[in-house]
Amino acid sequence: MALSAMAVFLIVGGLVGAAFASTEGFATYGLTFQANGVSKSVTVNESVSAGQSPSLEVLDLSVIWSSGSFNYSRQVNATIQPFPYVPALSNQNFSLAYQGSSLTAKLAQNGTTPITFHGGSYELTSYAFTASVSSDSLKGSGEGSFATFPSGLLYSLNAEFNGTASVQVTLLATSLPLTSGGSNSALQTASVGLGAGAAVSVLALSLGVRSRHRQKQMPENKPAYWVD
Repeated sequence: MALSAMAVFLIVGGLVGAAFASTEGFATYGLTFQANGVSKSVTVNESVSAGQSPSLEVLDLSVIWSSGSFNYSRQVNATIQPFPYVPALSNQNFSLAYQGSSLTAKLAQNGTTPITFHGGSYELTSYAFTASVSSDSLKGSGEGSFATFPSGLLYSLNAEFNGTASVQVTLLATSLPLTSGGSNSALQTASVGLGAGAAVSVLALSLGVRSRHRQKQMPENKPAYWVD
């Protein structure tokens, strides 16, 4: 399950947050994880503010759950976009095979959906995705959907892995623009490249798992005079 979850998130993650100039502000998301009958919820707040120079900005990240919290802060390059913006995407398919391992993924645009968010009316762009990974040691699959504002900011994500685990992500509040933005052709090209790179990363991870699995099954034969 862990590998299939990694597959979906790396593929979608490769399409989210493509490199373009960042935007100062904040975004707060609610995340709910469910697996084996257990449900956990956290709130994630991400904010970006001006740094010590025009080329730097301050990224603050906090994760809050029922019994505690985690906080992180650092300066980042101002050309990096830390918020989950998604460029305009068309239908895309990925398929890779190597030495008995394979990865397939599909992304499809499903039109638009009207919503009201904090008193404003918006048309969300909806997408659906599926992904599967297969190797000698592990098989996994995932499917789900996500929706974005006209600016490209992620509004929601719903994903299920192997039918036994799921995650839901929903934007709770933000100061970021929701109607302006959009992506140019260069950004769309970058997003495709990042998605393909993420797919390769997943396949490499799968091969690494298989390799380690085989090594455990083949212990080294030590000579009689070996001393540990």
